[in-house]
Amino acid sequence: MKAIVALGILGMASLALAQSDHNNLDKERPLTFEDAYSIAYRSYELQTGLSAFAFLNRRPQYGLRTEIQYGFAKNRDLSIGWDPVYDSGSARLRGNNLELSYFEGLSREIGNAPAIGYRVEMEAPTTGSARNADVRARLILSKQARTYDKFHLNLGVAATGKVAFGAILGYSLPLGYPNHFDTTFLAELGIEQSRMDSWQNSWAGIGIRRQIDVTTVLDYSLRMRFGSAVSESRNSLTFTVGLSKSF
Repeated sequence: MKAIVALGILGMASLALAQSDHNNLDKERPLTFEDAYSIAYRSYELQTGLSAFAFLNRRPQYGLRTEIQYGFAKNRDLSIGWDPVYDSGSARLRGNNLELSYFEGLSREIGNAPAIGYRVEMEAPTTGSARNADVRARLILSKQARTYDKFHLNLGVAATGKVAFGAILGYSLPLGYPNHFDTTFLAELGIEQSRMDSWQNSWAGIGIRRQIDVTTVLDYSLRMRFGSAVSESRNSLTFTVGLSKSF
């Protein structure tokens, strides 16, 4: 009898972990917005994803973004990432930058008040001058809309010589509730100032996060850029398939 109870408790704990895992939304997994919650305290999470960038008048590019996060304190995590991109037109691999990131969740959702968090990032070259480092900050708000779906507002600022602002409105909807707890649908609309000229970058995307087991999540997304400072990048499509593994 004790063994049965123990197994039942373990199963419920596993289900709760699975539910929180695929609902814990991280940037680039698979869309650009994130929610206002940190990964679990004292846990590690490896995230990687292959992206294909298709253009109208250029040959495609391919990216393999990889990041590892550590929940070093409650509601706080650190991460280090690498985002190489291969350009099939020039046959060149770009990716000598490392991204360091700090996240802190300030408050959880209570009543009509949204959950609030922020992220500070620095993308620095591994060679060359540190003056070329890209510094970004993001304020994140998450608010439940109805029973299960949520809206996520990400407000960002970036500075590498010129300051630029941006905003992303994200939406998440767990599919199959209350019978299933393994799939989340995502959508986003984003706009940001270009640091190249007066143009604005804008895009839209949809995605899916799918729980494979207690610690593994697959993600898929399709994004379309319908405005860009670079004329060749306008109307480009990005397809991403990724994997997140907690341990």
